[in-house]
Amino acid sequence: MTDLDVLKQVWKAAVPQGATRIGGEEVRSMIQSRTADIRQRTIRRVRAESYNYLALAVIPVLMLSLGGRSTSRTILASIGVLATLAPILGVLAYKEYRLRTLTASGSLRESLAALVAAIDSTSRFYFATYMICVAVGIASAAGFLLWHHPASWLTAGVLIAGAAFAGWAWRSGRAYARRMFGRYRAELTSCLEELEEPESIGRDIAGNATRGDGT
Repeated sequence: MTDLDVLKQVWKAAVPQGATRIGGEEVRSMIQSRTADIRQRTIRRVRAESYNYLALAVIPVLMLSLGGRSTSRTILASIGVLATLAPILGVLAYKEYRLRTLTASGSLRESLAALVAAIDSTSRFYFATYMICVAVGIASAAGFLLWHHPASWLTAGVLIAGAAFAGWAWRSGRAYARRMFGRYRAELTSCLEELEEPESIGRDIAGNATRGDGT
């Protein structure tokens, strides 16, 4: 059953007895309410992802700091962890702010299109920054090994493993970003489709309700 079928059933149940037509305003009002809900759920999802990365940044730093010895290596490692994850935290925080402050301008269709574009932008920036963080992490590990173990089998093995990990991160990161934002985009696209011909939808619902009352 599609979202449109569910929408028709809800309206059919809500149509007063004797009604012969549902106008486009009712359609737009319901779609507007759904759009606001999708927007809030998207913002909450972005915020939850920020908390996940914040935990990934803070927990290792705390473990290194509370390990008993505060050496220069510990400090450098803590700075490295924070520097690696800081870009993605910044992007997520900025995109959450953009989604929260996105103003509804123009028609409902234009507002829906703007929200779809904002979600697409969030997905692209999230994935791009994720890959930058992965690349920085791999490059840091490779640089450390090359500095301490140049031209060794260990360094060669780590470089090969790093390249394989980067390929896996690319595929899994794209799939994860699509899963994270794809459902919200699909719901908004469905709203846009339902908004195309609100009057015909209203006539269809009213006709169903009239036939249902006559049975």
